Amino acid sequence: MRDQHLQPPGRTLERPWAGDRHVAAQRNLFNRFMGMLFYCLQNGHIYDEAIAFPQPSPELAAAAA
Repeated sequence: MRDQHLQPPGRTLERPWAGDRHVAAQRNLFNRFMGMLFYCLQNGHIYDEAIAFPQPSPELAAAAA
């Protein structure tokens, strides 16, 4: 077994990239949210979560399952 103490905290030798995808997804979601809010502020629109993040259609949800 390799020396685990040489790795940064929260990282493992088997999957060093495991947390990076989650952080990238959070960053992308936050940037999307901020872009929508910025658009609403610039154009005088009221922010509506149902428009910004619509629920998938039943057909799309069934196809994904």
